[in-house]
Amino acid sequence: MSTDKIEQLRQRYDIKADFREGVVVVPDKPKDGLVLLVGSSGSGKSTILGEWFEKQGANFNDDILLKNYTSVEKAEEVLLACGLRSIPTWFRAYNTLSNGEAHRAEVAKLLDMGAPYIDEFSSVVDRNTAKSLAHCVKKYHSRNGGLLVVATCHRDVEEWLLPDYVYDTNKQSFRSRRSLRRPEIRITILPCSVEDWVYFKDHHYLSDSISRSCHCYIGLIEGEPVAFSAVMHGCNRDIPTYWRESRLVVRPEFQGLGIGKKCRRLWHKYILTTIRGFFQRQLTQLLASIETKASYGEQPPQTVSGVGLT
Repeated sequence: MSTDKIEQLRQRYDIKADFREGVVVVPDKPKDGLVLLVGSSGSGKSTILGEWFEKQGANFNDDILLKNYTSVEKAEEVLLACGLRSIPTWFRAYNTLSNGEAHRAEVAKLLDMGAPYIDEFSSVVDRNTAKSLAHCVKKYHSRNGGLLVVATCHRDVEEWLLPDYVYDTNKQSFRSRRSLRRPEIRITILPCSVEDWVYFKDHHYLSDSISRSCHCYIGLIEGEPVAFSAVMHGCNRDIPTYWRESRLVVRPEFQGLGIGKKCRRLWHKYILTTIRGFFQRQLTQLLASIETKASYGEQPPQTVSGVGLT
């Protein structure tokens, strides 16, 4: 490459010959706690991590995902902790995973290794996955303690990670975490068709089939479908009539927030308090009745708020 052309390019953009990048201030490393290292790209996050810790990385071979962890038991613990709850995924190779699945697997691997930091956290995933994963990491750290530094350029994870310390690399200073509370998630449950199972069937851990006799319901967050529930009526010699859950699926990017558990509790309460074991009326008719009452100011029980807060 011509030296003259390089010099011409330098002059064109007014780059001085003695130009140097800005000096990165390396703060004192906290002794323990969950630390968020946040700032724009190029602001010094990786430099600080390099000064604080030895370089590390999560490497995977071509075998099934489970074999990349120290033990089957530990793999189950960290994969579930990171919200990778689609069990068939554990038996696939790392290079076959989606970006979201792969990032969860990488974070799980780092936790398995006992790594003190996670770099480029949530950089390659959508923001719903990022928030869910941040919530999962917080829960894991709360159980295990120690020092864990999470470095990212995305500030939206802070309110889900709820770190003990926040170092802003743009301002080059620690700042107060403030009295943050995890945002409330509000889910609306509505009746739907069995045909809507097509959007969730690939995420069920056992089977993609469903009985046509199921009564199906869909969970929406701001109009986006995130969960699917199907219940079936049954009877036998000892129990004249009862309802059982046939399918409950939460989309992968929302797993780890407690949505499935909250939906299950909702349906248990709804069936016990409203249907009471009788099958004279269809569930959709009951929901229509409840919605009518709600229009007069009553709170419809098919709306859940606060998912993931407990």
